[in-house]
Amino acid sequence: MSLMNYGYKKEEIQIRKMTMAELRLGIVQELLKKNYRYVNIRLVNTTCGDVDSYRSTEDFLMAGYNEGYEIELIQVKEVLYYEESEKCSKIRIVILIRECDE
Repeated sequence: MSLMNYGYKKEEIQIRKMTMAELRLGIVQELLKKNYRYVNIRLVNTTCGDVDSYRSTEDFLMAGYNEGYEIELIQVKEVLYYEESEKCSKIRIVILIRECDE
């Protein structure tokens, strides 16, 4: 089945292989440079569909992961979302990863 007939397009992306320790350290360093200490973070594993949500960079850094676990980083996005209970827009960091093919 050709997906091009349904509006899909071919796109090339860069995948970076790293450990969870490298990912978390790199993400937290970049967020602290931008003074995003209490930003909402979502870690999305596209291989199994797991979504882990963290309320702050500290929660993300202190989460219990296997630091030597190798993943492939697909994309990191900064998105705005509306918090209905507080009636304001907030920033969310979405990190897309997948498990390494071995």
